[in-house]
Amino acid sequence: MQAQYHNVILFGAGASWDAGIPLMNQFVDAMWNYAFRGKVGNTPISDADRAILVDANKIRDDLERYNSRAFFDNRNLEDILSLLSFEALGNESQTPRYQTVVKAIARTIELSCAFKHRQEGFVVPPDHNSHYHAFWNVLLSGKFKDNLPALITFNYDLVFERTLWEFFHHLNDAPRRPNVQSCGLKYSFGLNDCSMRKTHKQYDIPVNDRLSNVKPGQKAEFIITTDGENFSNQKTEADIPYFKLHGSLNWSQEFPRTRPSRLPIEALEKPLILPPVFNKMSATEINCVWKSALDVLRSAVNIIIVGYSLPETDIYMQYFLKAAVGPNSNLQNIIVFDPELYRDGEKCEAMISRYRECFSPQFSSRIIFQPTSEPSIGEPDRGTFANFVWCLEKIPEALCFFP
Repeated sequence: MQAQYHNVILFGAGASWDAGIPLMNQFVDAMWNYAFRGKVGNTPISDADRAILVDANKIRDDLERYNSRAFFDNRNLEDILSLLSFEALGNESQTPRYQTVVKAIARTIELSCAFKHRQEGFVVPPDHNSHYHAFWNVLLSGKFKDNLPALITFNYDLVFERTLWEFFHHLNDAPRRPNVQSCGLKYSFGLNDCSMRKTHKQYDIPVNDRLSNVKPGQKAEFIITTDGENFSNQKTEADIPYFKLHGSLNWSQEFPRTRPSRLPIEALEKPLILPPVFNKMSATEINCVWKSALDVLRSAVNIIIVGYSLPETDIYMQYFLKAAVGPNSNLQNIIVFDPELYRDGEKCEAMISRYRECFSPQFSSRIIFQPTSEPSIGEPDRGTFANFVWCLEKIPEALCFFP
């Protein structure tokens, strides 16, 4: 039986933008830029990465032939993935093209992401100042400890996994540290769930880079991860459901027959990434994630949406949300965080209209588009992920239901 979560937080692409990952309408341009320049910013990329990105861009250019009869935007990632997935359906000779683009998407995310995978025992700066570390600090302390939300994301990246992992690495005298002895991210299919437990393992801090003012040999609290089999039999102090509806960089395309990755923070060479049209070849393997996400939304009191504009082309997600909230008699509020909602203009009005049209007229007054109407001292730019975290800490009752 699915546990009830009073609050559900739904993350769109805008929630990963602070980590350096391009927004959906910028993603293809970033992929082309990295391939053409051979570097991210001023940092060169490997020859292997560049070859993957170049091949993906050739495939994207080849799809322009569709424009002679059908409307197709070859700079829209959703269009590209959807078209390639249909090409591959029943035609195995086209599958490598789809796989090449999937691999290029994964590498673009990894090259862009500010939070890199580092081996076990890596050194993390003791000052976790990112908004993502602040998010975990809020969630694992205070009143949220006994009222944890469920998390749903449309993103493939590992930003939340890695920052949670980092949050559990800290010096003993760090001002920001976990207030729980263990924490688990539950993907719902049982494999590769992320379990972290405090230990007091010693590791040396080298005197270089950002940690040049820290003496080596200080004691830090270290996390360990159990594998999927052991994790399924263990309950952590803070179990947080984390439903990744479109796949994840640490999920194998062969799952659940094979274990995804050794660590939840490790991206795989062939990750499971679902196209927006929901590739039927993968549907049976990911159904449990969608069903579990649907269940928690149907019993939520408040739903908080961060960084998702509900584009009119995303018909599948519109029906998912309608199916989720339609039977939910407990639902009180939908709260939307997006910077566009604080800007006057057609884009703002169009987004508000899309949300209102997705839900019933009598419920439209309960969709909150500006959680903070007037800026406060120290408040980040309104509508951003940073603003969401700030509100979660400063005015949690304005966002969440506390029984």
